[in-house]
Amino acid sequence: MDSISNIIAEVLEINGLGAFAGCKQLEQYSRLYSEVRSANEKFNLTAITDPTEFAVRHIADSLSAAEFIPPHSTLLDVGCGAGFPSLPLSIARPDINITSLDSTAKKTAFVSRTASILSIDRLTAICDRAENAAHGPLRESFQVVISRAVARFNILAELCIPFVCQNGVFIAMKGERSAEEASSASDWIGSLGGSLPEANGFILKGEASDLSRCILVSRKVRKSPEDYPRDFSKIRRRPLS
Repeated sequence: MDSISNIIAEVLEINGLGAFAGCKQLEQYSRLYSEVRSANEKFNLTAITDPTEFAVRHIADSLSAAEFIPPHSTLLDVGCGAGFPSLPLSIARPDINITSLDSTAKKTAFVSRTASILSIDRLTAICDRAENAAHGPLRESFQVVISRAVARFNILAELCIPFVCQNGVFIAMKGERSAEEASSASDWIGSLGGSLPEANGFILKGEASDLSRCILVSRKVRKSPEDYPRDFSKIRRRPLS
């Protein structure tokens, strides 16, 4: 293995993710790192390019959601950016079919091209805004919808839950204070068709410092009203509360 693969293997092992560190997988993570570094020279994909930080914040963090994804699921990654968590998940979990959604064409082009380079055939990238795509054919068609975006939970939930099919799950990958956001969801999440989220806190171990993370999981219990999601300007001005 090359040095990048060794770094990734060590990071996954100390975070209890060693099951996703097979030889082929490590080769793919390493190639993914190379592709991100190369593309970053042309346009800004991510500020994280240090190998260890990349392994912790992009690979291990992405894979921390794997345990919440049922086998052979269809998954939508909303606001996929440079392909996190969808690219690492597609490497670690070849049983799931993934669609990566982002409003920036350069980013979805990168995700699509990288999936082809890594010989990943169960990943499709789509360029569109979530609030538009949720009113089209993708609506309520995924067993799992995931987002690693930085927006507050009430904004993410409105954008994402309409994509989830009944009895599917919405997974929000958040920071340490997200449990507070989850506790306020009882006042509004039912209006989207979702259940009160379960907060799953954990520590992501890194070389320099540990990161407090939380994964919020909400189940789709009923059909989402057609009015949701609203136009993003309305979501931003009047978030659900």
